[in-house]
Amino acid sequence: MLNGEFTYSDDKIVDYIPFIELLDDQKTIVDKNGYLLQTISIEGIDISCVSEEKKHSLFEKRHYLYQKLDNDIYYSFYTLRVPSTIPSLKGGNNHLLKEMNQARSMDYKGAYENTSYVVFAKKIDAFDIEKISWSESKTKELIYEDLRLLNNQVEKFKEYFHELNAKVLTFNNGLMSFWDVIINNSSQTIWPLKLSGSFKNLNHYLGNVSYNINCDSGVVKYVDNRHFGASKQRYSSYIMLKVLPSAISQEVFERVFNIDAEIIFTQHAKAIEEVKANKAIHTKQRLYQTFSMFFRGSVDALYELGDKVQTGKCGLIDYVSYFRVNADSLEELRAKVLKLENCLQNLGIGYIYCKDIAIYHGYFPDVYNTLFNARGWKPTTENLSMLASFPSSKFGQESQCFGDEPIAYFKTLSHNWYGFNFHVGESEPPLGHTMIFGGSGKGKTTLITYLLTNCLKYENMHILAFDSKQGMRIATETFGGTYFDPIEDNLGLNPFMMENTQYNREFLISLMVRLTSANLKQKQLIEEAIEAIVSTNVPELQNIMMLTESLSKDDHLYNELCRWLPMSQSYKGKLFTSKEDLLKFNNNIISFDMDKVIADREVSDPLISYLFHSFENQVADSLAPHICFVDELHQYLNNPLFVQKLGKAASEWRKRKGLIIGAIQDVATFAKHPLKDVMRPNIANMIFFPDEGAQEEDYVNRLGLNQQEFQWVKETRANYQVLLKRIDRGSIILDVNLSSLGKYLRLFKSDVDSVEKLKRIKLSNPNNFVEEYLNA
Repeated sequence: MLNGEFTYSDDKIVDYIPFIELLDDQKTIVDKNGYLLQTISIEGIDISCVSEEKKHSLFEKRHYLYQKLDNDIYYSFYTLRVPSTIPSLKGGNNHLLKEMNQARSMDYKGAYENTSYVVFAKKIDAFDIEKISWSESKTKELIYEDLRLLNNQVEKFKEYFHELNAKVLTFNNGLMSFWDVIINNSSQTIWPLKLSGSFKNLNHYLGNVSYNINCDSGVVKYVDNRHFGASKQRYSSYIMLKVLPSAISQEVFERVFNIDAEIIFTQHAKAIEEVKANKAIHTKQRLYQTFSMFFRGSVDALYELGDKVQTGKCGLIDYVSYFRVNADSLEELRAKVLKLENCLQNLGIGYIYCKDIAIYHGYFPDVYNTLFNARGWKPTTENLSMLASFPSSKFGQESQCFGDEPIAYFKTLSHNWYGFNFHVGESEPPLGHTMIFGGSGKGKTTLITYLLTNCLKYENMHILAFDSKQGMRIATETFGGTYFDPIEDNLGLNPFMMENTQYNREFLISLMVRLTSANLKQKQLIEEAIEAIVSTNVPELQNIMMLTESLSKDDHLYNELCRWLPMSQSYKGKLFTSKEDLLKFNNNIISFDMDKVIADREVSDPLISYLFHSFENQVADSLAPHICFVDELHQYLNNPLFVQKLGKAASEWRKRKGLIIGAIQDVATFAKHPLKDVMRPNIANMIFFPDEGAQEEDYVNRLGLNQQEFQWVKETRANYQVLLKRIDRGSIILDVNLSSLGKYLRLFKSDVDSVEKLKRIKLSNPNNFVEEYLNA
């Protein structure tokens, strides 16, 4: 199909482009056939996990608008699936993060971006190309009414699709880039060029590309001579729709835009007046009745269609559509065309290869008069509402309140890239809290640890992690953080070293009262002793040992405090007895392994109190970006103090653009807990790993998934996929396979053997343990 010589050579696209003028509004193009053209861009919505109600609502919205298409305007719908260029993520001042992101960027190749456009064309009623001088004011008067009607229709579309971020393209905002891709098959735009004046030579700027056509195969070779140093060759093949499946739907059609191929889907549509539509239907009815033995079902369908048209429930349209597959070489074109063929065949869509020379210039509004229509019958506005549905565009946010780039990129099932951020939406303050659900061994900790370490690129980031079973130990220590194990380590905590403020003194008193179970009289003694100790401003005297000596006359207080000193021979004696306080969040991660102490309320409560107090104190003073991660959050739900602290932080930290991340294995426990209702109004994202044991009561009734989302969670068996449910734009499936990290994936290991290996290497080689661990 794609072999043979290119028989037509040196034809210039400029000879066929009918553009003659860009009006002063910088958005309206005039062509020599007498049309005014304007273009809007529209972002799509991923519907893979959208509820049936939402899908129906989107369909009804499109259909309502398409029923009201102006008979005097041509509408051209373009969906472009083009290669997406993803820049390597920065690493801030962290060289390890830079190396890791450079390795990850190798996986960014082969991604695509879907963008949709609508071109509106209005015929100028009194148009004579030979008599018009665009510099004269009377010309503006001549086209005033036509331009007004065109502007009204464009604004109507723009307003109706405002939730899809519809924008009018202008010369300085995407208009020339769009036509460059459509006309010249450009893989990357060279716009904006530095142009002056009223842009008289529009054709020459857009059309300095030659092309050759293989008449046997219909393949077109474009040669772009505008690139400095060398010409750039591109190839295209055209495929026209012939037969649509009986049950055409948006889901069926959007699968085309999941394939690994660069394609442009062009649809030209023009509303047919009701009288002409009824006449066409009646003609078809008579034909089918004559041969009713062959078309019995079709006759009934035609009568039903006639009723819909007469009652205004739908309309008929003139319609032409085709795919253009683009590639940089013939070999690549063959492979990409085969992918599209297989997809269309699997979807039950009939097609033909188009060799009609008119199709190569079929991006202008009078295409109906020159282009063969393979379908032979006119679709309805209902059909158009399924076909012109604006497939999903690029996803995520390119920036957020932490910085000017996403935290990470992940592929979607449609080979697009999703820019992941915790903060979403446009509300102030933004939502950011995130919950991640998945069973043991699914990869929750690996994914979240990868995201957390990427947050270190943002200036002055503070991260506090409540870890479980040393899952974050390797990542914390290799990225320069501090890891504490309350059982094994001398924690390096000393609450007496906090800044001497009224707020901190009150907290210190309450902490010591908690440690000693002091009564009111004993609390007074503690207050007096603490005031004396902190007022000395002598670091060597500011510790729990000095407090114990100061209270030696009170047997109860003395004995209780001794339990928290090293002499106790208990791990409790290692919690708060350091000579200095290492709980400092200087652009780093501090992680605590809480797995062995969370059930011991006598230890966990004072530790939790101090960690939250110190963390909040430091971020409040510096207004630094901050994150609190809680692994195995369900284990903390029986601790009233932790629940109270986390619930309070959920609302207060949001105001400072801080966020909470919780990883949860036991979905049912969290779904039924009151903390869920406290946190839910402030949650931006919920991430779900597949769970074949998922219960509808928990996932749908309590967590708010729709049936499609729940079905994915329960039935999906694919590895390295998650469902991201976003508060602002529904849900999307992400590929979270991090194998492209290569050796850097070892930074996120959490198994016992890897943790012990890191400990041994760090002990023997403390200055270069990271490199040795990575290359071990």
